Amino acid sequence: MEYIIGPVLTLLIAMKFTDYRQKDIEAKLGVMQEQVTLVEKTMEQRETELPKKLVATMVPLAKAVKLLNQQVGIQ
Repeated sequence: MEYIIGPVLTLLIAMKFTDYRQKDIEAKLGVMQEQVTLVEKTMEQRETELPKKLVATMVPLAKAVKLLNQQVGIQ
C-alpha cells in the first residue's frame, strides 16, 4: 500500500507545484510583454523625433558657418 500511495502523492504534489510555477511565470511574462511594448513605442517615437531635432539644430549652425565663411572670404 505504501509503495503505491508514496509515488502517487509525490506525483500529485509535483504536478500542483508545476502548475503553480507555470501560472507565476505566465504572469511575469505578461508584465514583461507590456514593458517591451512600451519600450517599442518609445523607440519609435524617438526615431521619428531625432531627425527633426537634428535638422533644427544643424540648420542654424550651417547658416552661421556659411555667413562666417563669407565674411572671412573663404568662399
